[in-house]
Amino acid sequence: MGLIRAKYRGGCAACGKPIYIGENCYYDPGDRKTVCVSCGGLGRAATDDSSGPGPIASALAIRGTSREVIRQLRSQVEKQIVSLKDALRIAETQLLALRQIEDQQQESGKETVR
Repeated sequence: MGLIRAKYRGGCAACGKPIYIGENCYYDPGDRKTVCVSCGGLGRAATDDSSGPGPIASALAIRGTSREVIRQLRSQVEKQIVSLKDALRIAETQLLALRQIEDQQQESGKETVR
């Protein structure tokens, strides 16, 4: 899967986002699938076979992959990691709040039973 500039209007095989002429995207000539830059940087090609290597692994396996493509992919993955860490922090905060509410409910239940 290689980074190209779209020659035709189409859609991302992963998320369905429109891909316009002249827009950067990833194209796999073997599968004849186009993936937007956002989905292409996620490390998984938009195919039914989820066991295969994604575009990052493919790019690293191809000799002579431009440093710019690798830098862009790395940047996208780093942003994804930051986003996931933020989501995890929010989920942990919500879980802690729910545990506190449960503890308060248990304590108030004990007082009512007495």
